[in-house]
Amino acid sequence: MKRGRTAVRPYRMLPVGFPVLDQFGLFLVVAAITLALLMVCGLAPLRLLPPALAPVALGLLPATGLAAFSVGAYWVSLALPMEVGAWALVAVGVGAGALAWWTSPPGPLPSEGRRGDALPSLPGTGVRWEGLAVMGLAALALVLALVPIVGRPELLAMGPNWDVEIYLPLAEALQRFPNGFSLEHPAGAPFPTQGDPLMWRLNFFDPRSGGLAFSLLHSSLGALTGLPAYRSFAPLLACLFALSVPGTWALLRGGFGLGRGPAVWATALLSLNSAVLYVVVLGFGQQVAALVLLPAALTVGMVALRSGEPRTAALAGLLLAGLIAAYTPALPLYGAVLAAVGIVGLAGNRRGHALRGGGMLLATAVAVYPLAAARLGVRLAAFLGEGGTRGLTEGPEVRAFAPLAWALGLLPGPGVGVGWSLPVALPWATPAVSLGLVAVLGGLALIGLAAAALDRTQFPALRVQGATGSGALLLGSGAAALLLGALRFVTPYPYGYFKLLPMAADLLIAPAALGLGWLAARRPPLPAPAQSSRYLAVLLGGGLLVVVGVTGATAAAAGRTQSVHTFGAAARLAEVVPAGASVCITGGPGLEGPPAAAALLFLRHAEPYGFLRTGYRTIFRPAPRGCDYGLAPAATRPDPELYAWDRPVWEGVGWRLAPREAGILAFRDFGHIAQPPVIARNPNPGSSGLRRVERWRPDGTPALEAALSPPLLGVLSVTAGPAVALPVIDREGVRLTVGSDDIALGDAGGSLAGSAPEQRTFAFTVIAFQPTRISFGPAGAMQTVPVPAGVTTLSHVRLDTPTALTVRSEGTVWLKSAAVRPVSAVPVVPPAPHPESVALQVDGDREGSVVRLDLHLAAGDLVPVLDIYRDDGGSHWGWWDLRGALAAGQGAVQLDLERKVATTRDGTPLHGQGWPTGDGLYRGYLALYRDSTPVRRLPLLAFRVIRGAVTEFALEQRGVVVQ
Repeated sequence: MKRGRTAVRPYRMLPVGFPVLDQFGLFLVVAAITLALLMVCGLAPLRLLPPALAPVALGLLPATGLAAFSVGAYWVSLALPMEVGAWALVAVGVGAGALAWWTSPPGPLPSEGRRGDALPSLPGTGVRWEGLAVMGLAALALVLALVPIVGRPELLAMGPNWDVEIYLPLAEALQRFPNGFSLEHPAGAPFPTQGDPLMWRLNFFDPRSGGLAFSLLHSSLGALTGLPAYRSFAPLLACLFALSVPGTWALLRGGFGLGRGPAVWATALLSLNSAVLYVVVLGFGQQVAALVLLPAALTVGMVALRSGEPRTAALAGLLLAGLIAAYTPALPLYGAVLAAVGIVGLAGNRRGHALRGGGMLLATAVAVYPLAAARLGVRLAAFLGEGGTRGLTEGPEVRAFAPLAWALGLLPGPGVGVGWSLPVALPWATPAVSLGLVAVLGGLALIGLAAAALDRTQFPALRVQGATGSGALLLGSGAAALLLGALRFVTPYPYGYFKLLPMAADLLIAPAALGLGWLAARRPPLPAPAQSSRYLAVLLGGGLLVVVGVTGATAAAAGRTQSVHTFGAAARLAEVVPAGASVCITGGPGLEGPPAAAALLFLRHAEPYGFLRTGYRTIFRPAPRGCDYGLAPAATRPDPELYAWDRPVWEGVGWRLAPREAGILAFRDFGHIAQPPVIARNPNPGSSGLRRVERWRPDGTPALEAALSPPLLGVLSVTAGPAVALPVIDREGVRLTVGSDDIALGDAGGSLAGSAPEQRTFAFTVIAFQPTRISFGPAGAMQTVPVPAGVTTLSHVRLDTPTALTVRSEGTVWLKSAAVRPVSAVPVVPPAPHPESVALQVDGDREGSVVRLDLHLAAGDLVPVLDIYRDDGGSHWGWWDLRGALAAGQGAVQLDLERKVATTRDGTPLHGQGWPTGDGLYRGYLALYRDSTPVRRLPLLAFRVIRGAVTEFALEQRGVVVQ
């Protein structure tokens, strides 16, 4: 068996009996194993924690474990697949943890510096109700994150995001193959799993370095539990979100010195925060892992700069390495906060501590994760070389700035065209009210920051001592606000602003918590105004908690309604298709974009063929002799002369898998590709490192080794569709040579001379846009039959092979395919029309913003509509009914892409409508409807809009196509 062709192991449901209970059992297994793995990996490095952070040690344990696991998995995966490496990491973690706690038993953690150099003890640390409250908030966060998938076992992932196409095959590949070592190769370097057409996307993570922490954890979870990646993906995201809650509390409590009440209140706001929940529900695995690591890295990093202790700096360096391994774009936020704290230390009387702590922190990160640090430098160089933020802001990914109210948890969606933006009837979702709530939080934040800067008598935690306690809050929140302000106003970068907002939510809310605590921290006997401030604090805190809680629940419900990856039942493909079998996949409604990626995921053990697009890429792998199986949307029956669609071996999720017809000795699809797809460079500087791809590998993936620099945002270019050049049959005719088990176009007697003399049934399929008459047969034995418009199969029942025959037509038709069968397998002698097939001939050009399409269509009673959508599956650009332009199945359509007007050849407007849309990549389809139900969707054209101007126009199809 070829490398990479290991049969996919089927997943068996847990023996509970009820789907929902069974799903809760799955969640419990994922949560328990994840928590156990991170605890095992984090016990040993946690002994490096300084005494000042001992009260929040349990809150920092999950992040410490994730950082240690990420670094360890990096080294292990260079040589071992994670199905072995995960168990090795568990063994090392158990041994190291036992040794660390045996040599340094529980108790006050030792300090290598003077007592005065550490942070002061936390005031009023109470592990009882405070710890229980944090645990309850983590459980609540887990429940919210699971809302979209509870009772929906058919989901592969939450939300509408396409990144599931990356994470699922990546986890499966890392589980079975070592990651290897590759520093010099650009993105697109080969990965051991050749044959899995989804795996080339791995290289867009800067392979073998940063960005794989979540995927390594995901694959290890599969190795430890036996769960396939598609079963554990969403529960793992929810579990990590829950584990970010104690780390956030540790930052607020131990890093910023907040009191118990304000810290728990702010943690509650963050555990219900719709922006943070959005990151989870949209399936941003890297960013979710960073949600766990960033608060802990900031907490320990600030203490390391304050104290300069080698042990603390080493732990801070480990957490920084884990953050690089998880999500390198989080580094600007981390760096801004730590730089602010470090600068104050350098300017004050702790210059030596700041220099020693910062230097050891960076040295540790580079030492434990050297390849990631090197690749980070390469990525930064590519980023700056391709225009930096200037270039990225010109791309179509995120064109608007998310509102600040979203980051504060007051709005259910970002409203920037990424994922969902559900309009909800929440009173505070209106601009005026949400702005008022932002003002309330801002007022509390000003009170808190003023208290942190001025109040030196009431609370020890509010004293600005170098960069400790709330002094760090003053500096860190200010640095985060300056960074976000720079991305918003100085160098407008909507995408970076959008990605960092949820990660900065704790830094934005912490000052408000400090202000609320300042209002509430009054003790009787006090004058009436002071008592009123306590009541005001309770009123504001409770009200904001209700608002954020309802908004978070609304966002979770929105994620449930927008979760569209309903392809879990397609896992049966892994069982019904033998390993190594060939499967021809035909795109169409329900089997293009992310659904196509799901099909390829479950067929990764087989040999997939076809020309189709997934969410992020294109597979181009023609199979002119057909495949062992055909996979197509249930409403279509492509190549009915080859596949037994009436006897499918599997049917589900709107797809049908049919075997090859028994008795077919030879099959040839003459619709060859005149030229392969060409992926051209995106003209927007910095939006991608893509140059130009014209060569394709045998597995259907583009050959990228020498074509790409390390990319920044992936492939976002127009892929030019191949031209289909079918043989034309006219009065002169087409010559065919038929053997007993082969077919050739033209006089190929020499190549078939060795074919054994046999009687065979020969059938061929033609495409006609007008009724005509066809004559076919060997010389002296021609027969003539009428052929209707559409797709028709004709048969010669008893043909002596090998022989040459001729096919002529009174009108112009196209030869689609031909097949050879034994005589006993002959179905019918008369022409057999294909009522389910649709034939289309496309040609056209563009002049300025006007596109002219010449169409010939044979589609029976189906209604043709030109439909144009944004390529990310979002906004509808426009639609027009084409019946007025196609007389007798042919005609011309003129489409003005800037005015959004479609007309016939003579300028008569077509019925339809165009909608206001933003910049982006758009694709146009010929959608065919029957009784308002779409039954076919054929790609026609693609174009990009940048700053309102149309660029990169390309026809998706040329020549004659049939489906």
